[in-house]
Amino acid sequence: MAYTLVVNQIANPYTMHKEFRKSALSQLHLLAGVFGIFAAAVASAGALTISPMRLSIHPERQTTELRVSNGGEATAHVQFQLFTWSQDAEGDTTREPSKDLLFFPKILSIEPGNSRVVRFGWSQAWPEREKSYRFLIRELPVDTPGETAMRMVINLDMPVFVPPRKSQQAWRIDPPLMHPDGLHVPVINTGNVHVRLTNVEVQTVDDGGQTLVRETAGGWYVLAGSSFTFVVPLKRADCESASTLIVTAQTEKTEKRLSIEGAEKHCEEDKR
Repeated sequence: MAYTLVVNQIANPYTMHKEFRKSALSQLHLLAGVFGIFAAAVASAGALTISPMRLSIHPERQTTELRVSNGGEATAHVQFQLFTWSQDAEGDTTREPSKDLLFFPKILSIEPGNSRVVRFGWSQAWPEREKSYRFLIRELPVDTPGETAMRMVINLDMPVFVPPRKSQQAWRIDPPLMHPDGLHVPVINTGNVHVRLTNVEVQTVDDGGQTLVRETAGGWYVLAGSSFTFVVPLKRADCESASTLIVTAQTEKTEKRLSIEGAEKHCEEDKR
């Protein structure tokens, strides 16, 4: 009997793929020990990789492509699915199966050491606000009769964007509020294309202008016309000891800063 460990990975440029695989393999070995099959060889390490890690379909070409590679020792059977991607006022994600984008093939097999190309096309009217999607690359588990090894399969989840002909990037940082899990920093995207932040930092400063504490939240996407709340792990006591809060949000090319004097009201826990 073969066991399958399914690992879901979001294709985020700030995720280290090698570290991810190392962590996943550690989980695999632990589970193998629990089931008493550690002595059996690991049949598949789920070695799918993709390039690039995000896609955009632009008006000039209206097509693009994705390369999926198999670095493992067994044939990988892969299935693809497209979802719309939206964010609500709290930044929570909503997805629905979609047929907006044309892509081919829908399913394929990749021999060890080889790669295959998935091609995308846009045939609808060009949007005035960027369309956002998530593309799921799902490795299908295949049982081999008599096999006792544990297999690991990986599901890769990557963004796909269809921007408007004229892109306008506009975003801001709204005043933060304290919650039990940290300082919540809303980032509002009023433009017609997504913003990809690399990090959000909060710096507390005393009356003399000296930095007391710096805390950082990892980056993520803020979709066109949407908002996302970044949770910075700042303690309430550290917030209350500051006279000024400086919030900095960075993209790969730009940064914005919000300086708040009289930090006390932002350090009171939000009861909503």
